Amino acid sequence: MLDSTTPSKPAALMAEAHKALKDRHYLQAARYFEQAAIFGLVEAQYELALLYEKGMGVRTDSAKARSLYEKAAKQNHIEATEKMAEYVAEGIGGHKHLEEARQWREKAESLKSAVKTS
Repeated sequence: MLDSTTPSKPAALMAEAHKALKDRHYLQAARYFEQAAIFGLVEAQYELALLYEKGMGVRTDSAKARSLYEKAAKQNHIEATEKMAEYVAEGIGGHKHLEEARQWREKAESLKSAVKTS
């Protein structure tokens, strides 16, 4: 838990999290990202998932990473959607399902195409 000096606004939490990452204070970054993720910030969900995947500041937890990637992917975060395709195809942190993985890959490609045309 963060102390009483912790920012309460999502943007401030994200700024502090990125500062902590830059300074290689991974536990602190994870805590800030976690608080920002509670607000539903897609980028916080994705960044926190990366920390869980890599075990930076938190214990490696494939199931937690997968859950966070899924939350971000459902909000159309391209990289999280690509990660979901990988996690589901390989059965990382949960079930393996090739058809579902294909659907995540197609969604990721669709999102990338939309970005290219805008």
